[in-house]
Amino acid sequence: MIPHEVISSREGKPLSETPEEKTKRKLSTLITDHQWTHQYSVFYREIENCPSLISDSNKLKKTLRTKYPESPFLVCYRTLYKKERGGLQAYLTLFSTTKIYNFNKLANKAFESGVTGTGRALDQEKQQRIASAIKNQKLHDLNKYFGQKIRRYSLLNKSALGDYSYYSEPQ
Repeated sequence: MIPHEVISSREGKPLSETPEEKTKRKLSTLITDHQWTHQYSVFYREIENCPSLISDSNKLKKTLRTKYPESPFLVCYRTLYKKERGGLQAYLTLFSTTKIYNFNKLANKAFESGVTGTGRALDQEKQQRIASAIKNQKLHDLNKYFGQKIRRYSLLNKSALGDYSYYSEPQ
C-alpha cells in the first residue's frame, strides 16, 4: 500500500487527505473558529442503553432548536471506556454559544432512559485543547459501536453560526 501523501494548497487546506483527516480538520475547525461558551454532555446511567443514543438524542436536538433558535449548537457523538461503568459507552457532547438553563432536566425529559447531564463554561484555551485532542487522537469507531454508519457531528441552527465566528467582520 502506498502511504497517503498530503500536499498543502495556498489556502492551507490539504489537496489530498483521508476521510478521517478531513473529519478531524473540519470538526476541529468548527470548534476553534467559533465562540462556543459552554460544553454539555449526556451520559446514560445504564450502559446497556447507549445503543439508543442517536435516536434518543433527536428529541433533545429538536428541543434545543425550538428553545434557542438564535443559538447555534455543535452536537458530537463520542465513546468513552470506563471499566468501573462496565466498559465502552457512547455519549453526546454539545457546544453552545449560550448557557442552557436546566440542562439536566431537558436531557432527562428528552431521553427515554435515565441520563446524567453535565455542563461547563468554555474559554478559547479549552477550545484549543479539545481541537488539538481531536486532531491528534484516533477517531472513535462509531460505526462499529452502533452497527451502522453514524454522522459524527451535526450543527443545529447553522444559520446563526456566523454571528459567533472569531473571524467575522464587525457589523
